[in-house]
Amino acid sequence: MSFIKDQTLEATEGEHADYLAVILRQGKLLLQANSAIYSWEDNYYNFRTAFEQLDWDKLNGEETLLLGLGLGSVPQMIEELFGYRLQYTAVEYDAVIAELAEEYLLHRLRSPIETIVADAEAFVAQDSRTYDFILVDLFVDDEVPAQFDSLAFLEALEDRMDGGSCLITNRLAYNLHDREASEVYFEEVFKKVFPNAGLIDVQSNLMLFSDKRFIVQ
Repeated sequence: MSFIKDQTLEATEGEHADYLAVILRQGKLLLQANSAIYSWEDNYYNFRTAFEQLDWDKLNGEETLLLGLGLGSVPQMIEELFGYRLQYTAVEYDAVIAELAEEYLLHRLRSPIETIVADAEAFVAQDSRTYDFILVDLFVDDEVPAQFDSLAFLEALEDRMDGGSCLITNRLAYNLHDREASEVYFEEVFKKVFPNAGLIDVQSNLMLFSDKRFIVQ
């Protein structure tokens, strides 16, 4: 039925969203938050495309920091589509979203996932661990909150990396305004911290890599 019409499995209110819905669409679990899709299994094409072009052999290890869990599309894709079991510390701002992720998707994965309900900026500032892989997918509805645009936040993320770590962050490019803002961010902020950065254009998003050596040429 979900290939004919969306099947709403649950609709509720989040801590930071007026409306959250878990929807089965075309056989895949989708998380709708107000007007934005937060995750959609392996149809979450922006990260799927980034992972398709990622040189996995260049990753130093399995310790992964995921900022913005959604329903869990990112670890689901990595495990079920690409065949890698990583060790995740997943930081999600909304406790209701974290609960939905566990109920509907995370329980079927074998990758170890520690979910922490916290503000990503505060968590990164207080954390003392380093990670091999950092994935940033931080949105409230269809906007990146201003604090995650700052040089200070990127520098704090850099402190969570060692010399061989890879960071990928998701930026909007849905319309001309979003695209121009993301391109300015890439050139004037991101490349100040990661001067050898690269990007992948996935039409309505730009996927920024801390080092272009991780992108398969």
